[in-house]
Amino acid sequence: MPFATLLSWQYELDPARIVDHLIRLGVAIAASGIIGMERELHGRAAGFRTHILVALGSAIIMMAAGDLYLLLPDAHSAATIARLDPGRVVQGIITGIGFLGAGVIVKHDDNRVRGLTTAASLWTVAALGALAGAGLLVLAGMGAAAAWITLVLFRYVERIMPSEVYETITVRTTDVETGFSRVRSAIEATGARVQSFRLSRDMADKVLRVDMTVVLKKRQRNRGEQIVNALCQLSGTLRVQWSPGQE
Repeated sequence: MPFATLLSWQYELDPARIVDHLIRLGVAIAASGIIGMERELHGRAAGFRTHILVALGSAIIMMAAGDLYLLLPDAHSAATIARLDPGRVVQGIITGIGFLGAGVIVKHDDNRVRGLTTAASLWTVAALGALAGAGLLVLAGMGAAAAWITLVLFRYVERIMPSEVYETITVRTTDVETGFSRVRSAIEATGARVQSFRLSRDMADKVLRVDMTVVLKKRQRNRGEQIVNALCQLSGTLRVQWSPGQE
């Protein structure tokens, strides 16, 4: 078929191609929507619409690359003249989404990092969108199912794993001489482990501030109240603040 004919409006409005494009876009929306909904329900910055838009963008780029590939007279021209290599397109999509995913990763003042799972889900839906755009609909569906299982069902597996969590405790005490050692002893007596600490002293008010990062097993997270009560009973304690980590 002549090159000019392929660029005509008849090519764009071919009913078979329109249906094919709609199916691919629909799979991209469905595959990314179930993942985005899980993130939305957990109040993440990148939620339902963001995930769908990422997958749609990837699908549209892949479909456009496929159409441009067909516009050239032969595969040799596509590979050498126009450099329309599908692998390059996928590489560009995944690399670009990496920058978008970095935008949802946040490091808080307590040195905890949030957003890694959401960034990974954005990267995944970009790949699902690319698959849908390339016409690999079954693989896109299988990938979406696997991603959903990972986000939803594996959450319960993660909760029962004997992993460690990091909590932050801030104590203000007038016992500037032995306050630190007494606070540490009280915390370790509950079975927790002090990983790191920071001390600061207000010379005007003669108050010692102790910031500690405490390591607990997930099943021990309910010991937070026990630790706070133990610290409040220490003489000279003015204030105790417990900042639990996020699962």
